[in-house]
Order: sequence, then C-alpha cells, then structure tokens
Amino acid sequence: AVVSTQSTGTQLMEEKLCIQKLLLHFEESHGRPKTKDQKDTMRPIYDRYRKVKLALNKAKNSTNEGPGDKTPTANNHLGDTWNVTLGNTSAASGMELMNLGPEQLAIRLVELQETKKSLRKVLRDYEKAFASSHGRKVLKEDRGPREGDYNEYKKVKAKIRLIEALLKKNDGSQTI
Repeated sequence: AVVSTQSTGTQLMEEKLCIQKLLLHFEESHGRPKTKDQKDTMRPIYDRYRKVKLALNKAKNSTNEGPGDKTPTANNHLGDTWNVTLGNTSAASGMELMNLGPEQLAIRLVELQETKKSLRKVLRDYEKAFASSHGRKVLKEDRGPREGDYNEYKKVKAKIRLIEALLKKNDGSQTI
C-alpha cells in the first residue's frame, strides 16, 4: 500500500532507523557483503533503506514548501518485515548498545577505539613479519594463526560504526 509521508513521517523515521539497525547488526556479525550471493541477498534491504531515506528527505523538504504542494509518498509494505527480522536476531551486544545513553555510548566508543588500535597494531606486526618471511602480503588463507584477531577487529569496527550512528542519531534528535 502507498502511504502518505505527511501522516507517517514518524513511521518512516522509525522504519529508517530499524533498517539501519538491521544493516549495522548484519555488518557487525558478518561484515559487509563481499560475494555476489551475499550482495544479491542484501540488495533488497539496501534498496529499501535508500527508498525510505529518500522519502524521508522529500517529506522534510516538502514541509518547508507551501501547503498546496504534492505530498511525497513511499511504499511502506515492508515495514513489518524489518521489525520481525530485527526482533529475531541474537545481536545481544548491538541491542545492548542501542539501549545505552549518549554518555555511556561515548565511553564505550573510546574503549572500542583503544581495542581497535591495539588489535590493528597486532595485525600489522603479524602482516609485516609475514611479508618479510614470505616475500608477499598476507592472503585470507594465511590468516590462520591470527584468524580470531581478524574477526575480533572486524566486530570492533562494526560496533564503532554502530555507536557512531547512534550518537549521530542522538545529536540529530536533540537539535530538532
């Protein structure tokens, strides 16, 4: 069904945040889609996010125009799917972060940035040692001894992106 954004601006904002949380959770758990199959699987969600974001921006722009202007519309038939999908995830750490206040998020962000920094140093040292002994860069197959560190680094980066998005969202809602 096509729903007017004038009466559902709040719903569009909630849907955008829900999709954003879903995508951030996915990236936290699995990283960004790399293979064609992963990209094809995630494409509808990314497309939906772009459409909702566009409709939301159009709605904001139309509120600045006169009352006689045409109200933008958005196809809102997938909204419940995001809530169901997000509700069934086991992203305890991501969901816990979403329930923290801005001060706690800022503290957690600093902690994660320090963790990321130390992991990056360990991984760089490993990559330099590997390159000097093998004469080439580390390939995915060569990560074996440090696979856990690489996965942890990936998860920490995703959490940092999530916290930054949450902090940005909080900043935006406070200025309105």
